[in-house]
Amino acid sequence: MGGLRWLADARQDLRYLVRTVRRSPGFVCAVVLTLALGIGANTAVFSVVNAVLLRPLPYPSPDRIVLLANTIHGRLVGSAPGVSAPKFIAWRQSTAAFAEMAAYSFGRTLDLTNPDDPQPVAISRASADFFHLFGARMARGRAFSAADDQPGGARVVVLSDRFWRRKFAGSTQVIGETLVLDGDPYAIVGVLEPGFDIETLTPAQRPDVWLPLQLNSASADDLNFLFAAARLRDGVSFEVAQAETVRSADVVRRAYPAAMPADRGLAIDHLQAVFVRDVRPSLLLLWSVVALVLFIACANIVNLLLVRASVRQREIAIRLATGASRSRIVRQL
Repeated sequence: MGGLRWLADARQDLRYLVRTVRRSPGFVCAVVLTLALGIGANTAVFSVVNAVLLRPLPYPSPDRIVLLANTIHGRLVGSAPGVSAPKFIAWRQSTAAFAEMAAYSFGRTLDLTNPDDPQPVAISRASADFFHLFGARMARGRAFSAADDQPGGARVVVLSDRFWRRKFAGSTQVIGETLVLDGDPYAIVGVLEPGFDIETLTPAQRPDVWLPLQLNSASADDLNFLFAAARLRDGVSFEVAQAETVRSADVVRRAYPAAMPADRGLAIDHLQAVFVRDVRPSLLLLWSVVALVLFIACANIVNLLLVRASVRQREIAIRLATGASRSRIVRQL
């Protein structure tokens, strides 16, 4: 009997709700729209914050990947850490905290040799450990070997999946073919899997092809045109790696005093921290603003409900006087 009585009361309350909405559609629409705008804005901004700040980067153990950066008076310089060849070589030779280290560059183009219609091809150069460090796998063929990455090494090239499909129509016989760039022949040794994402690594356009970096260990080039990344060894803390990196700056300073003045140095930073440093404050500020908007919207709705409740005080008093329970009044409200 109690269950049937509760069901009857619920049906009656539902009919009462429908009558209430019909009597004041403007109030209901105002509440729903206010909440919808506040929640919608928060959802949209949180989606961006989650994608940029919270979601891990699409590489194996991304929290163990660091980038080499320049410092002035001990403070990191900029958000795009470009280093020179001597700095990367000294870092690689004087530190033992890293399992893999790689240098790479973006933003250049070469012409795909074609007498009738030469086409620009976006290229990137990378050292031998690059693809393994970032978890890039080959759909066909192989990545660069240590021999490929030596100065004067073989002219080889790895194709992006996009370029392979566009230029070679997805041919399964592409390995071993020759690609002529700026008149120089390159042997195709590998094709990347389509899932490799480098958008977080480069501000430039996505590369069509990859060439070995082939850095000269005796290079004195002080142009900061390279990115340099490394993966921490198991059991090695960020602080230990940082201390070794700071000491590697002294190696560069002794060999190339003009390229490394006394107030300059080297440091490492987590990969994700580097690429969100510029946008993090703006996104968090935007998120705070829209959260405040939602709070204000909720406060306005509370005020509307309080005003509405004050108007209905007499009605509620009569309902209580005629035997309605407090739980029934709360359920109806």
